[in-house]
Amino acid sequence: MIQLTGKPQLQGSMTPAKEHDHHHHAKDAAPAIELIDAQHAKKLNPLEQNKYLAAFYLNLPFEHFTQSSWVTQFDGEYGFINKRLPVIKVETNLNDQLRLYIEPSSGVIAAQVNQQDALEGFSFAYLHKWTWLPIDKTLRDILLATIAGLITVLVILGSVLAIRKR
Repeated sequence: MIQLTGKPQLQGSMTPAKEHDHHHHAKDAAPAIELIDAQHAKKLNPLEQNKYLAAFYLNLPFEHFTQSSWVTQFDGEYGFINKRLPVIKVETNLNDQLRLYIEPSSGVIAAQVNQQDALEGFSFAYLHKWTWLPIDKTLRDILLATIAGLITVLVILGSVLAIRKR
C-alpha cells in the first residue's frame, strides 16, 4: 500500500494486473501495474500518479511536470548504474530540464538528471564506451582492445627510440 498522509490523491494499492504479467517477453512493453485509489476504489494511471508524486517530492506545482513515460531498459541517461527497472521518467519544464526516474513499486526516486548530468552521461556512454558504433558488443570490445594494444605498442616504441637517442 502506498499512502502519503494528507494526500488522498496519492493513496493507492499496487497489484499485478494478471498472474503472469511479470514475465515480460518484450523489453519495451510497459509493465502491467495497476494503481487503485483506496479512498474511491478507482483505477489510477501510474504515469499520471508519478507526476503527482514528483510534484510532492520536489514541492512544486503539478503544472511544472510535462510528461511521464515508462523506462524498461537501461539506455541513454538512465544507465545500468541506477540498478532499478522498470521506472517512470517524469519530465519537467524547469530551466535545468530536470528529469526524475521513479520506481513505481516503491515510490523511490531512482535518479534525478538535469541537463548538465545528461551531457556528462552522454559523453561517457557514447564517447568513452563507443556505443555510437553500430556493431555487435563483442566486435566493439575486440576493436577497442586492438586500439588499446596498438597505443601500448606505440608508447613502447616511442620509449625505446627516446632511450636510444640519449
